[in-house]
Amino acid sequence: MLNKPLSLAELIPDNKYYYRFNGSLTTFPCSEGVRWIVMKNSVSASPAQLPPFVRLLGDHGNNRLVQPLDGRLIVE
Repeated sequence: MLNKPLSLAELIPDNKYYYRFNGSLTTFPCSEGVRWIVMKNSVSASPAQLPPFVRLLGDHGNNRLVQPLDGRLIVE
């Protein structure tokens, strides 16, 4: 549970430009058919800000190595 309301808008950078590409899940079962949208600019979180997210969402980690593009396009 969060101690105060959370504005999700604060988690999105002011610059809304992004990359888009087709890929797969990073955790089991690593299914294909996922459309990834990755912001060009990031926002940061301090180490103290991360534990509440881990408690709420679980710690699934990134269980898959970076995969080859295999002809997939990265679109800006």
